[in-house]
Amino acid sequence: MPVEPFGVTTTVPSRVDPLPVRETADGAAVFLTAAPYLLTDGKSLVAPTPIVQATGDTYLDKGGKLRSVKKVKGLVPPSTPLFKANIPAYTAGNLPDLVASTPWTQGVVADQPVLTPNAFPPDPGLTFDGVSDYLLNDNAAIIAAFQAGNYNLDVVFIVMALADVQIFSVGGISNSVNAIQLRLTINGALRIELQGPTPVNTTIATPNGSIVPGVAYTAHYDQFNGWGRLFLNGGLAQERAVGEMPASLTKVSIGVRRRASNGLFFNGHLRSIEASRIL
Repeated sequence: MPVEPFGVTTTVPSRVDPLPVRETADGAAVFLTAAPYLLTDGKSLVAPTPIVQATGDTYLDKGGKLRSVKKVKGLVPPSTPLFKANIPAYTAGNLPDLVASTPWTQGVVADQPVLTPNAFPPDPGLTFDGVSDYLLNDNAAIIAAFQAGNYNLDVVFIVMALADVQIFSVGGISNSVNAIQLRLTINGALRIELQGPTPVNTTIATPNGSIVPGVAYTAHYDQFNGWGRLFLNGGLAQERAVGEMPASLTKVSIGVRRRASNGLFFNGHLRSIEASRIL
């Protein structure tokens, strides 16, 4: 769910390096940012200039001059699906996937989530007990895409109680480095945490108090060319440059922090979880 930009360019000027720029299949590029940028010639952003103040079709540029602007439709970068959990088809310890070649599994009966009818009326939800439930996947394509840093992640969830818990994680065996995590905090914030090998740590989060127990939320995170953005219920919560990407990732998990011994078990329902690789 990219923020709609004000213009499209066919060349990427070096001066806009700090901005997230996405290449599309037709060779054009789109500036994806929460701030609007003016169209310098009505068609392109060859030398994009931030709009200081905008009202309708007019804006003040950096020099304080009143100008007009034409809004153009943004281009969504192409992607290919990585995984899409088939939650309605879940059976004890086995969550089929509609895209990935491998399912999400849990062999220990006591650690298996359960399917709850009508958790998201009228749809079912996969319920994790917050004590020991989790699922694992070692699909190499999923791991490679997340490690490369160009991906979309979408989750619909309900948390039953506020706590420091994990919804989704890609990580190795270390408890402190090399992980990509979607987690909730005891203060009611949703966070993406990137823990790199040096370590270089990056956190992108919603404000405290934005998550309330018993309420369904839709979360979206996308990361491309070193820029990450976290959305909650369609609204941009935070965007920023990310640090060095984690290395040596070996497992993908739902409901736990990388592996069972790391804890932080999710207590709530999942309606859906899916990801795609940005091309």
